[in-house]
This record gives sequence, structure tokens and C-alpha cells, in this order.
Amino acid sequence: MGIFRKSGKAGIWFGVPFILVLILAIIAVAMFFDVEHELGLSRESMQENDQTVVNLLKNNTQQQLRIVSSDLKTIAKMQTMVDYLNDPQSSNKIRFEKDFFDICQNRGEYDQIRLVATDGMEVIRVNYNSGLPNIVNEKDLQDKKHRYYFTKSLELPKGGIYISPLDLNIENKAIELPFKPMIRYGTPVFDSRGNKKGVLLLNYLAGNMLNYFELVESNSLGAISLVNENGYFLHGFKNEDEWGFMFPGKKNSTFINKFPQLWKTVTTEKNGSLVTDDGIFTYARLNILSSRVLGEDFEKSKADESGWFIISHISQDMVDARNEHIYHSSLISFIFIFGGLALVFIIFYKYQSYQKEKEKDAFLRDAAQEWLDTFNSVEDMIVIFEKTGHIKQANRAFTQCFKPLESSLCRDIFRCFANMAEVCNTCNIFNDKKIMRREIFSQIDKRWYDFIATPVINDDGSVREVIHSFRDITMKKLSQQELADKESFLRRSQSIGKIGSWSVDFAEKKICYSEEVCAIFDTNPDILGDTFEGLIKFVHKDDIKDVTKRWQMMVSDNIMQNFNFRIVTNAGIEKVLSVQGEFIENDANNIVRVDGIIQDITEKHLLSEQLRQSEKLKSVGQLAGGIAHDFNNQLAAIIGYGEMVYNKLDEGPLKKYCEYIVTSGKSAADLTKQLLAFSRKGQQKCVPLDIHKLVDETIAILMRSIDKRIKIERVLNAEVSTIEGDPSFLQNALLNLCINARDAMPEGGTITISSENLQINEYTIKHVLQELQPGPHILLSVSDTGAGIPKDIQDRIFDPFFTTKEEGKGTGMGLAAVFGTIKQHNGSVSLYSEEGCGARFNIYLPLTGQSLNVDKNTIKKVERKLTATIMVVDDERIVRDLAKDILTEVGYTVIAEADPNKAVEIFRDKHSEIDLVLIDIIMPGMSGGELLKVLMAIEPEVKVLVASGYSFNENAQMMLDSGALEFINKPFLPTTLETAVQRALGCAESVE
Repeated sequence: MGIFRKSGKAGIWFGVPFILVLILAIIAVAMFFDVEHELGLSRESMQENDQTVVNLLKNNTQQQLRIVSSDLKTIAKMQTMVDYLNDPQSSNKIRFEKDFFDICQNRGEYDQIRLVATDGMEVIRVNYNSGLPNIVNEKDLQDKKHRYYFTKSLELPKGGIYISPLDLNIENKAIELPFKPMIRYGTPVFDSRGNKKGVLLLNYLAGNMLNYFELVESNSLGAISLVNENGYFLHGFKNEDEWGFMFPGKKNSTFINKFPQLWKTVTTEKNGSLVTDDGIFTYARLNILSSRVLGEDFEKSKADESGWFIISHISQDMVDARNEHIYHSSLISFIFIFGGLALVFIIFYKYQSYQKEKEKDAFLRDAAQEWLDTFNSVEDMIVIFEKTGHIKQANRAFTQCFKPLESSLCRDIFRCFANMAEVCNTCNIFNDKKIMRREIFSQIDKRWYDFIATPVINDDGSVREVIHSFRDITMKKLSQQELADKESFLRRSQSIGKIGSWSVDFAEKKICYSEEVCAIFDTNPDILGDTFEGLIKFVHKDDIKDVTKRWQMMVSDNIMQNFNFRIVTNAGIEKVLSVQGEFIENDANNIVRVDGIIQDITEKHLLSEQLRQSEKLKSVGQLAGGIAHDFNNQLAAIIGYGEMVYNKLDEGPLKKYCEYIVTSGKSAADLTKQLLAFSRKGQQKCVPLDIHKLVDETIAILMRSIDKRIKIERVLNAEVSTIEGDPSFLQNALLNLCINARDAMPEGGTITISSENLQINEYTIKHVLQELQPGPHILLSVSDTGAGIPKDIQDRIFDPFFTTKEEGKGTGMGLAAVFGTIKQHNGSVSLYSEEGCGARFNIYLPLTGQSLNVDKNTIKKVERKLTATIMVVDDERIVRDLAKDILTEVGYTVIAEADPNKAVEIFRDKHSEIDLVLIDIIMPGMSGGELLKVLMAIEPEVKVLVASGYSFNENAQMMLDSGALEFINKPFLPTTLETAVQRALGCAESVE
């Protein structure tokens, strides 16, 4: 105690450093033991977290494998499977194939679904094709009798399941690229009599399961691997270690070779965690499939019971980094403690100095006044509260703001602030001795303040008073809110417009993206990355060259071009994106980066393509309709006068030549009918009809003329099949499709006509079938097993006069007429075809609620009348003269007029003498419909026939509804015109 021998204040002052050093030593020892304890807790925490991650992966993987086994069981029991095994007829096969197709399309996890017969030959196979499943043609099915997964599955009893090892898919004796991890599931199938008929095989795409490992690994401390029973990496700590058993040069890349002692522990204990010199290893065994019975009729599975191992490895570097963090935290704490003690020492020293200089009161008063002046000059509001809660001192800024307040109590002051009710109790600060900081809002001046309450500590550790300061941060708050609102608006705008932003730093050649870009690519930032290579792996293979070229032009030549390109997401969805960018310069006018946007324009692109095709066909249709109308007027004279001459000639060469002229004219007329059907200038009739009956009639026609090597199948599943339309036009459309299918199969094949009912909704109309209206429809499909239609001509297949047949074997109007007919019936027609896999035409027609009521026809005969006067009104002279000559020759009096207005004047004077008027629908100056209304105003009982070079359309229907008796299609034969006139005059056989 010699250090304390000095008397008085000097002795006390001399002992303080010794006490300070002693306290620091005690604290250092305590902190050493605390650090060791923290290191132990950290290691235990990492082991527990890693065990949770491993168990999560184990449970998820087992669940995935159970789902596949369950799917296999469900498919094996499907009714269509049983029906086909009992009776492998084509209709059962089609339904079975469709079920396979739907499963493959909806699940998205099966690369192939196959039914293999007991002899090893595939019976049915559906390929997933990266989201575009297809049913494999019979000729492409393969023999699998030597494949191990087939033989092992065939050996099983009913209910047994075989699961192959997880490996990479092999095509043509080579590993398929990119890698396609695959597990094959197999089970024997039996008919209802218990006879083994073959093996059902599922090729499970294990890529999603392994991707989940990567996702979990990216959010955990450890590197995660999946190891099979032989020690090979299925998912490795490093990519180069994976699939060693598949590559001759990687046979030694095993977990056993890397960690031999650890492998013994893992295979022995199966679950646990181990701390080694290499770090922390956490592991769990994963059984591929439980050996329990998988259902009422499933026996014990013959799955590989040795299973896999999930192993997580936290490297020693990671453990050391965590430990180093603990050491640093402890060191910082020690420094703060030392600083605190030093601060106490300094305060103590200051206090001693203050006491020693107490006699200098005059100086202190000056200093106090200076402090007060400074105190009042501060723009921030400052107020000091005593322990009683009363104001001890406040600066000028505070008193000016709170001058209206009469109270000087802390609780009354803080009632003026909206969000201080929970923190305004100053007494708590006297007890807690902690600095308090809040952002508060004043009800008096409506402004925001940064509020700090600081306790002033006495020498004995008690709080003498509390200093409150208020700094005005209103402008800062407003700016922050405005910035937050703008950022929120920008994010919403980008999401609504499917627009993402991007930027390229030329110094580092790295790309950064906004959140919306990741949403457009349907991926996360880690997968998209920050390099061009991360982007290019999503680009459509046909656009990679162009995108790479533009990237090089941008980064190397500083040339930025706005352009569109396609990407394919991980889900196999193809999108069209638009890219725009702008170079950014620094103060030295050097380009340092480029900023831009990426917009998803897929829907806009599709709509544009559909609009372009629709406008093209509409324009061609208008041209075709106009040509057909004018051509019909010319054909009317050729056919009419040709038949009149033919009837007057005696047998001989001239009569034969005349017959050829009439026959050729009729063939040309048939061609114009197809043009009019394509141009949708109207349909002949609109009556309720059963489309199934029409299919049966069409098949009956085809069976009489089609090659015997071609088989026609009907699969009419639609329960409702009544539509409104023209039977002859629709049958002609159906015949055209069947004839095209026949021509596509010169060596024979199968034509399938099928139907089903569909409910067309708003989503389907918006994204698939824009031409249709919402409501119930029937889908009529005509498919063949021919060579298929090349993709590069599919968008032209409905164009008029476009044909792939040899010269002289087709006009190119068949499919154009089909297109026009279906559009005229408010329907839609589309094509799906792949080369080598046939073609399928889908026809969508709206259903009608009307029932089919067929009235029996009654016939009455009347005497022929040839003394009538008939007015012919047609602006085409040749048609007008032909009608006049035909009717005059058989005895009628004919008044022919080209001008509708002059015809009105004639009719006004002679309407009592005129028995019948023949009117053309399309005329200059006055249409046929307008002329009919004028004539009926003069004579309400006037008899009118309607003629047109167009097919029967809405204009003709309006004239019939207004009172016209019958419609005559140009070109017409003399006998056709004579008969129509006789019916109109009531002198020929007519149908009531």
C-alpha cells in the first residue's frame, strides 16, 4: 500500500492509474474465457444450421421421388391404360396416347413416358421436348429389350417398382448436352385378366431436384454435395467433380478419394456431424425409396436400398472467418471498455482541475455567458430538464417555438408531438441513463425533428439532468418520401410495362440489372449473373450470333443499336424482348458506360404477327372477291350464250366445241365460288345442322374414291354438335382437308376426323384464338400421318393460289376456300404440323342452341305461264342482254335497263303491266336493296328476283327479308333462270 502513502488529494490522484490497470487486467481475463465460450457456441450453431439444411434437402428429395412413384402407380391404374391392354384397338390407343400427352405436358418433369411390350418393343412413347411434348410416330418407336431398366422392370411382380441409378442421359452412344440428369422408373402392367402385357416406364428429369440443391446451397454457409453409394458426386462441391462414373478421365473424382476416413464414418453412422481439420462435415443418408408396400396391390419395391448421401461441408477457412469475427468483436469491446475507463479518468481529472480553479469565479462567469450566447445562437432547439421534469434551461429557438405553452413540464411539452407518447417519459432516462434518439413530428409548427435526449451524469453515477435537442429535418423527410414515392412508381411502372433497366460498366465489362429484368427472364440475379455469358445462355439459339455481334459493336466500337431478340426461359417459354440503350460520358467526354432498358414485347409481337396475317388475308380476300364478282358476270355470258348455241346446233364438231366451252365456263365458275368462299362475301345458307352427320356423309363420299391403303378413323367425342351454317360449303371444306391429307400419304396411312366440345373464354380469345367470340364451341380436327408441312411455308398455307403440288395437280384454292368458309361461319382454322409427323387442321365453330327440325317438303305443280312482262335491271350489259335473250326466246316480254334510276321511272309508268323484276345487287348510283325499297313503295305486291356475282351474303338476305322471292347466283344457266322465273310467277313446280 505504499502507493497510497501520500496524503490528501495528491495520494488519491496517484492511486487512480494503478486501479485502472488492475481493472483492465481483470476484464481481459474474463473476456478470454468469454471468447472461448463464444467460439464453442459458434461451432455448435454452424453444425445445427447445417444439419437443418441437410434434413431439408433430404425431406424434399424423398418427397420428389415419392411423387414420381405415386405418378407411376396412378398411370399404371388409368382406365385408358386398362382399356388399351384389354383391347389395343386404335381408338383406345388414341385416348391412351392423349392421356400420356396430357401428363407429360402438365407435369413437366418427365422427359419420356413409354409403354413397352413384353418383347421389348415400344408401343407408345411421348417425348417432353423441353415443354413441347409430342406423340412419337409408330415408325420411330424403338426396341428396348436389351435395356437394363426394361429387363429389371419386366422381372417384377404386379405392383413392383424398379428405380434406376441417377445418371446422365445418353443419346446415340454419347452423353447428351447440355447434361440431362435422369432417373428411370419402371413397373410391369397387366390387363384385367392378370396377363402381363409389358412395362410402363417414366424418365424422370432430375435436373429440378439438383437445381434445388444449388438454391439451398446459395443460401447456406456450407458447400453441399449429393453422393451415390459408390462415392461418386451427383452434385459436387465443385462442378468438375460431378458424374465421375460417366467419364473415363474422372473415375478417381470420388468422395472416397478426397475424404477416405470421413467416408467410413458417413457410411457407418449414416447421419451426423463431424469437425475435422478440413472443416465441419454434416451428412445424412437418403433412401431412394422406402421398402414398405406402396399401396394395396403393390408388393415390396426392388429399388436400390443402399441410397445416397447428402453431405454439407463448411470449410476451415469459413470457420476461421467466423472465429476471427468473434476475436474482432471481443477486441472492439475491450477497446470500448478501455476508452470508457479512460473517459472516466479524464472526467475525474477535469473535475479536480475545476475544483482547483474554483477561485476564478469571474472567469467562469464570462465563460458561462459565452456558453449561454452560444447556446441561444444554435438553430437547433435545445432544452434541459431537471429530474423533477421541469425545464431548467432552454435556448431561444425552443422558447420561440413553444412560447404559447404555459406549462414547463416535460410531459406537457411532448404532448405537442404526434409520435412521442411512448418515449416522452423523461423520468425513464434518469433511471436507464441511456441516450434516446427518435424522429418526431410537431403538432404546433407541423414539422419533423431529429430528437436526441442525452442524460448528464453526476460523479456518483446518478443523472443530474437531461438535455433534449431538436434538429429540423422536415426537408430531409420530404425528400426521402418523394424519393421513395418515385422509386415505388418506377418499380410499378416497370412491372406494368414489363420494362427492366440495365447498365454496362465498360471498365469492368459487367452488367447490372433491375429486379424486373430478372422477372422477365424468369430467373434470379445469381443465375443471370453480371457478365455477357450469363445473358447469352438464355438467348434463342437462332439469335445468339446477332446478339453477340451487337454486344461486340457496343463494347468495342461504341455503336449502340436498338434491336429485338428472343430468349428461352428455364421453363422453356420463348419470349421476344426489345433492347434500347444510350451511352453515358464522363467530364472528359469519354464513354464510361451504357444505360438501357429491356422490354418484354412477346404479346405485342404475337398480336402484330396475327394482325399482319389477318390484314394480308383480308386484302387478298377483297381482291379475290372483286375479281370473282366481275369474272362471274363474264362467265354468265359465256355459259349462257354457249348453252343457247349448244341447244340450237345439230350433232357435229361445232356442237362438241360448244360443249367444251360450256364445260370450261362451269369449271371457271367453280373456281370463282372458291374465291368467293375465301373472300367471305357470304354463305349460301344459314340453317341448323349436325356437324357429326356432315362428317359421316363426307366419309361415305371419300370411301367410294379414296385409296384402299388409306384408313379413315372417326373419333367424335363432342356431346353437342349442332351449328348454324351452309351444309354444302362446310362439306366442301371438309372434303378439301381430307383430299389434302390423302395427297400427303401416297403410300397409304390414316386420316383421323375427331371432335370435342370446348368452352372458349376471354383468356383463350386474348392469347390464342383472337377471331372467336366467348361461348361453347366444337373443335373439329382432321389429321393425317403423312410427311407433314415445312415450317417455312406454314404461314402461307391458306393463301389463295399457293400450292406445293406439281403443276397441273392443284389450283391452290382448296385451303383458301376452307379458310374463307370457316371465317364466314364465325369460326377459326389453324394448322399444327411437324415434318415427318403429319399435319393436323383444327376447325373451331360456335355451337347453336337451336334443335334440328326437318319439315317434310310438299310439292305442287302449276301450269307454265309465258305471257308475262319482265324487267331486267343490271349495269353489266352482257349479263343484261343474256337475261333478255334467254327470257325472250321462251316467250316473255322483256324490258332491260342499265340505270336503276331510269328503271324506277319505267316501273312508275308501267308497274301494272310488269309481272316480275330481276335486280342485280351491286350497281352504281343505287344498290339493289335501295331499288327494291323504291319499287315496293310504288307497288307493294311487286315480285322481285335477286341476282349477284357474289355468293349469297347479308345484302342478299336483307333483300329476301324485305320481300324479294329468290336469289340467283351468277353465272346462271338458261334453264336455271327460266325455272326461277316460273317459280316466281307461280307457274312452275315449287316447294312449300
